[in-house]
Amino acid sequence: MKALIVAAGKGERINTSGEVKPKPLYFCGGQYLIGHVIMRLHRAGITDFVIVVGFMGDLIQRALGDGSQFGVKIEYVQNPEFDKANGWSVFQARHLLSEPFILSMSDHVFEPEVVQRFVDFMYRNKGNYLCTDRKLDLISDMDDATKVWEEHGQIIRIHKKLEQFNTIDCGMFCLTPDFFRALEVRQTQGDFSITGGVQQLADEKSMKTYDIQEGLWIDVDTRRELALAEEHLLLSIPRR
Repeated sequence: MKALIVAAGKGERINTSGEVKPKPLYFCGGQYLIGHVIMRLHRAGITDFVIVVGFMGDLIQRALGDGSQFGVKIEYVQNPEFDKANGWSVFQARHLLSEPFILSMSDHVFEPEVVQRFVDFMYRNKGNYLCTDRKLDLISDMDDATKVWEEHGQIIRIHKKLEQFNTIDCGMFCLTPDFFRALEVRQTQGDFSITGGVQQLADEKSMKTYDIQEGLWIDVDTRRELALAEEHLLLSIPRR
C-alpha cells in the first residue's frame, strides 16, 4: 500500500512573522512536520510515498530527497495550480495510484499508535474510510474543523459549515482509486476540494468512518497549534 501526502499549499496562517516557507518544513519536536507524518506511516509498515508539492515545492524536495533518510521511497508530483483547493492536488497523483492507498495531510500529526491501528485496519478491510474523532471538546479550532455527520459508520454529510455534526474529519484516509472519479465529478461542478470528493462517495453510500477513539491528533495551521503539537503529541519518536 502506498501513502499519498498533500504538501502543496501556501500555509498562510502560519507564515505570519516575516518568515515564509512551506508549512510542511516547520520544525516541531526536532523534525519537520511532514517528517513526522512519514515516520509514523513508515513505522506502520508503509514504505512507498507519493508527495504532491506546489508552493516552494523545490524546498520540500530538497529537504526530503528520495526518502532514504526515513527508510522509504518518495515520488514527487508537481501541482503548479496550488491555489486551487486540496482535492486538485490529490487528483494530480491519480496516475501513480492504481490500488487502495492512504491519504494524509502533511500538517495533521497523530500519536503513532493511532496511525498503526488505522493502517492495520486498512490491511484487513476494503473500501473508503475517513479517520474521525468524536472528542469534540478536544478540537483545537472548531471553526476551522471539517465537520461530519455519520450514521452507523457511514458518512452522510461533510463540510466545515455543517450545523449538525457528531464527529470531526482528522485528515487521514484510506481510499480506493474510485476516489479520483468522485473528485472529477465534483470538479465539473466547480468543487476542487477533498471534502467534495468525500461527499460524492458519501452520496453513493460508499464512504465510511474510522473512529480514532481515545487517540490524539492535531491539525497544525498556526504557531499556537505547532506548540500544542510539540507539547501533547510526543513528536520525538525514534526512526526505524
